Amino acid sequence: APAPAPAPAPVPAPAPAPEPKRGGILKVRYNKAPVNIGYPVEIVGACHHYVANVGLERLLKPGEGGTIEPLLATSWELAPDKSSYTFHLRKGVKFHDGTDFDAQAVKYNLDIVLASPLPILIGVESVDVIDDYTVRLNVSQWTNLILQDLANDRTCLIVSPTALEEHDKEWAKTHPVGTGPFKIKSF
Repeated sequence: APAPAPAPAPVPAPAPAPEPKRGGILKVRYNKAPVNIGYPVEIVGACHHYVANVGLERLLKPGEGGTIEPLLATSWELAPDKSSYTFHLRKGVKFHDGTDFDAQAVKYNLDIVLASPLPILIGVESVDVIDDYTVRLNVSQWTNLILQDLANDRTCLIVSPTALEEHDKEWAKTHPVGTGPFKIKSF
């Protein structure tokens, strides 16, 4: 009779994943110092390369294959008649200054964009606060670029309204106060 097959050796349990490291220092260096990294509607040229590292975020972000994905907004709907977009915002988010990210902050920032001479958010007429975590963009002329504009890494970034009101846009240019994972300690 054939010998019985040996019992399989026990397989050790996989090691637990290491905890992500919190804190630390991120140093960024480019060939030219930026002139503006914290007042979104005036970020021009190569300054946008720095912005990705200073903790400024936007409602949406570009995804794979030209799609648009949520970031500070969790979801959105286009009205059936294309007269408005309603955005539902991420709850529990704080600006680096400790103030709350909410619908009022989004309206404040988008009103600055709408008042600027930039050719962005064309067709968006106004922004309404529906509740603490919902905003509606009223559209007078729908265009397929609105979501792309909101995912733009230069102009539709969300900064703390409190910081802008306590200081001014010149101060904000070198003191970005956003919601992202990094906070500027010195510049």
